Amino acid sequence: MVVDDHKISSVSRLQRRRLFLVLVCAGLWTGLLIGRLAHLQVVQHAYLVELARKQHEYEVSIPAMRGNILARDGKLLASTIEETSIYVHPHLLDDRDSAPAILAPALQMPTEDIARLLNQEDSLVYLQRYAPPEIVSAVEAVKQEHNLHLSVGKHPANRRYYPNRQLAAHVLGFVDIENKGVAGVEYRFDDVIRGQDGRWLTLKDGGQKPIDPDGAFREDPTPGHDIFLTIEPSIQRVAESTLEKVVREREAEGASAVVMDPRTGE
Repeated sequence: MVVDDHKISSVSRLQRRRLFLVLVCAGLWTGLLIGRLAHLQVVQHAYLVELARKQHEYEVSIPAMRGNILARDGKLLASTIEETSIYVHPHLLDDRDSAPAILAPALQMPTEDIARLLNQEDSLVYLQRYAPPEIVSAVEAVKQEHNLHLSVGKHPANRRYYPNRQLAAHVLGFVDIENKGVAGVEYRFDDVIRGQDGRWLTLKDGGQKPIDPDGAFREDPTPGHDIFLTIEPSIQRVAESTLEKVVREREAEGASAVVMDPRTGE
């Protein structure tokens, strides 16, 4: 049998081309795989570590006690009252439909209002921001009775208090619901007054339920610093009432006054 050398040579070249093509494809695939691994390990390392942490850690912020604002004589112009906020994790409720009726008497809220809150997509929803002690106690009793200790919780909630009500309000300013200064002295010196929030941290399982809440890590908050103003409440009160009277009597758009001790310039 005679074999054509030309045909053998052609088949051999075709096989070499196929082998070369396979090797090139394998090399490209390997290069892409190595590049992807390098991207995940180097470029996205910090992001992926943070993502993994969030998937198995559960954290609640503990608000710091905001510092006082004091008059020059030491009297309180602004202070903070520590109260309690009640929250719920809707996705941790075993029966979201029956929860509103269970919680309504303890919270002293309409059932439909609670149902609307529980239908939100947020992982944490506040039921009451500043709950009085009797409501906190009632909710704790309901939690124990219906085994809601993983889905319903509480934590300190600081509320800003101005004992002199509107006195020097334009100077003192005010804070928002998160206790951040948004106007006046509260805003100007927010970094000094606000303090550093703490945190409450525990692990959660695959069903997003906290594991061993009693054994959680806790970092206590650092309270803010007090500041003193040159305001004297008695003088400020007289000045404001006098200006209010003048504006009303003269039908003026506004008025201002400077109170000074001529002997000292204060």
